[in-house]
Amino acid sequence: MHPQPQDSRGYFMLPQGRTIRKDGKRQAVYWQWTDQYDQAAPARLIELFRHFPGVTKIYFNDPALRHLARPLGGHVHHFHVEVRG
Repeated sequence: MHPQPQDSRGYFMLPQGRTIRKDGKRQAVYWQWTDQYDQAAPARLIELFRHFPGVTKIYFNDPALRHLARPLGGHVHHFHVEVRG
C-alpha cells in the first residue's frame, strides 16, 4: 500500500476501506442495505484508525457512525482515511 500525496500540505489518503457484508461475500454493500451490511465491522476498523496519531480525517456516510467519521458525498459503500505525511 503506497498512498499518494493529496495536497500541498503533505497529507495522504489511504486506499479506501470497504464496508463488510454479513454474508462474507467480497462484494460492495451500501450502509443502507441493513439486511446485508455489517455495521459493527467498519465501526471497529474506523475506531482502530482513529487511535493512530497521524490520522487527520476519516470519511464515511453511515449516519450511525458520525461519532467516528465525517460524511462526504459518495462514501456510502467505503470509507477513506487521511493521514498526515
